[in-house]
Amino acid sequence: MRNDRELVQLLHTLDRLPSDSLEYPQGFDANLALAKAKGLAERLSIDFSSAWRVAPNQDANYYFAVEPEDFESGPLVGIRLSNFGNLAAVTTPRPDSHPDLEQAVADGVLSPGQRDLIVVALDAIGYTLIPQYLLHRRYDGISKIAEMGKRDLLLTYPDDLGHAAWWNRFFEYI
Repeated sequence: MRNDRELVQLLHTLDRLPSDSLEYPQGFDANLALAKAKGLAERLSIDFSSAWRVAPNQDANYYFAVEPEDFESGPLVGIRLSNFGNLAAVTTPRPDSHPDLEQAVADGVLSPGQRDLIVVALDAIGYTLIPQYLLHRRYDGISKIAEMGKRDLLLTYPDDLGHAAWWNRFFEYI
C-alpha cells in the first residue's frame, strides 16, 4: 500500500505522460483496458454474490465504471478506472460522498468486509486505488486542465467550484 506522498507523486508522473489528448496517454490500449475491467467485474460478481457490470464511457479520462447491476442487491458503490496508469477511484455513492473508504464504512455505506473485498480485488488485478481526499485536492499538474475554469470543466465536487482537482484530470468527463 502506497502512502499519500507516493500516490500524489504517481499522479504527477502520470500527468506528464505523452498525450495528444486529455482523455488518454499515447499507447493506451482500450481492448486491454476492457479485458481488465471485465476481470474486475467478474471478480466482484463472485465476491459479492451479485452481478457487477462494466459501463463504458466516452469523452472522459476514465474508460469504465464498474458497478453493481442492481444497487438493491449490491453495495451502493461505483469504481471508476482511469485511462492513465491503472488508477481506480471508488465512489460511494457519489464522487463527493466520502473522502475515503474508511469514512464510507464509518457512515454505514459499506461494511468492513465489503470494503476489503473491493480493495483486495483492485490490488489483485493491478489497480492502484486513489482515495477521494487526494483526488479532491486542487490540480497543480502540467496539462491544460490547470487553466480551465468552472465553465470548461464538469466540476463534481461543490468545494472545487472555480478550479480543477485531480479528480478532473483522471476520473471525469472532459
